[in-house]
Amino acid sequence: MKDHQNVISSHAAAMPSRDRRGYPGAANVMHKDCPACHDQHHLGKGLTMIIRECRESDLPLLELHIPSGRNRTHEVHFHRQQQGLSTFQTAWIDDVPVGFGEVRWRGCAAAEAHERYPDCPELNGLSVWPPQRQSHGIGTAIIHATEALAAQRGYRHIGLGVDDKNHRAATLYLRLGHQETGCRYLDRYHRIDDHGIRQEVANPCRFLIKPLQNMDDQRFSR
Repeated sequence: MKDHQNVISSHAAAMPSRDRRGYPGAANVMHKDCPACHDQHHLGKGLTMIIRECRESDLPLLELHIPSGRNRTHEVHFHRQQQGLSTFQTAWIDDVPVGFGEVRWRGCAAAEAHERYPDCPELNGLSVWPPQRQSHGIGTAIIHATEALAAQRGYRHIGLGVDDKNHRAATLYLRLGHQETGCRYLDRYHRIDDHGIRQEVANPCRFLIKPLQNMDDQRFSR
């Protein structure tokens, strides 16, 4: 499944959460079992954004404000989350969704990346919508929230794929501490166009990883 058309980027059960631990620059993510669980960010101009795990009741609003059409992307992400394969993080301003990102706990689906980094979860499908919301810190906040979630589960790294043509995304990821790995692959997926026709796509990508560290600059072990 490819990211939403306006992306910034680019199967076992989920691991149990460990103690809440952060690392420099990470968002403070609250426990997912808490009904009021959310990660709050102040964006300036009086705007407050909440990042939290997607709920089934969110799906109609996500489709209304960030339409995925016949691909039903949000439902696919939520279904994977229900299976324990991922965590579907959503960002909200005034109860309106403005972005999302999915942490896939089994890692990148591409064999080239998975074979080299088999124990590295992947941030997939990072998106901010509408376009005028981009470059205001929303994508960065989602990235930090997903990194903190992976660190809480004891992972030492998190990875993501970035399209060769998406120079803006690559610049952001490298600035936030992701590192080049030299791992390249074709991101193969299909999409259903507005006429109901299935289209096969293969985009050249490269895989980046970021070390996750705690406050004492010690790597998490798992």
